This record gives sequence, structure tokens and C-alpha cells, in this order.
Amino acid sequence: MLWLDKSRIDDHSAAVVAEGLYALTPVATPQGWVRAGSLLPGAEVMTFDGGPLRIASVSSHRLDTSAPRAAWPLQVPMDVLGNTEPAVLLPEQGVMIDSDLAEELFGDPFVTVPASALEGWRGIVRVPPLAQTVVKLAFDTPALIYAGGDMMVVCPGLPMLSLAHGDMGTSVPPLGPAAARHLVACMMAAEAQEGARRQLAG
Repeated sequence: MLWLDKSRIDDHSAAVVAEGLYALTPVATPQGWVRAGSLLPGAEVMTFDGGPLRIASVSSHRLDTSAPRAAWPLQVPMDVLGNTEPAVLLPEQGVMIDSDLAEELFGDPFVTVPASALEGWRGIVRVPPLAQTVVKLAFDTPALIYAGGDMMVVCPGLPMLSLAHGDMGTSVPPLGPAAARHLVACMMAAEAQEGARRQLAG
């Protein structure tokens, strides 16, 4: 999603963006890791369930440092989502998680959730946006790509092409905000109980 202040749009205006990747985020390609901001339409990136896939379009925006807190990004500590270095995700950026609780609740251990649902889990916190460029990669159909290690993020498909392919999503089911937050709350509770059990056992 892209939120714009229509009262001050011009060719150099900043945008309040809610999804996409920071331009410096490493993305896996058949040739190795490439910064998201260096990728162009036609370049191939590695996907979770479809092998190499060509990028259909690339758009970029500068973050607005005066964005409301609801649009603030989330800082993800290293290794929390398979990321090999600390990462920053925009709040509506879809990210895949692998959880036994997800299988219990939704019938699939792999689900995608908006990053905002992860706030408070394993040290993930909101941080004020910096004046950086955000890149949105799109494919013929939605795709899960590797970013910053084994972290899997959702990239959209171009609407008309996705419709033509009869595919409006990835093979990994997405959760809406309420379901995603419920899952994360259950994960946090389970981890707290496990931590208490270990403390008593120790």
C-alpha cells in the first residue's frame, strides 16, 4: 500500500509507504545476493516455491520521515526470521513464518503475515522511518523471495497478469491482520511458558 499526502505531491515528494523493501536489502538471485535497489525489470530472483523468477516491474519511493506511527517500520533482530543481519520491514510487508502453532490453528505450518503483526515478538520493535529509498518488486504472479538470508518476503503480482494466470496468491496462505496478530500472541505465550518451564527446571 502507498499513502500519499495529495496536498504536497510533486516529482520530488516523499511518500508514506507501508510495504516494500529497503533499497539496501540483499535479495537472492541465481548470481548471488544483489541489493534490492539495484534490481531491474527482467532480472531473475530466487523464489521459495518457483525457482528463479523474472521481475515484471520495479518501483521506488523515498520514505517520509514524518509518517504517522502506524506506518513506522519494524526492526527485526538478527536470526529472528532467518535474516543473517538485523533487518527493517515496513508494516504491511508480508513475511513468511514457519510455526507449529500455525499448523494447529490454520492447517499449514507456513503462513505469511503483515510485519506489523510481529511487533513485540522476539525483540521486534517499531522504529522511526529514516529518509531512505524503498523498492517494490512485482512479478507476473505473487512470489515469495529470499531477502537478507532465509527471510521470506511477499512480492505482489501485476493485477492483470495474475488474473490471466488464474493465480491471486502464493502457495503459502496469507493471514489477515487479526488472525496474524492472534497467531503471534499465541507464539509469544507459548515461548513465555517454555521459558518459565526451563527456568523452573534449571
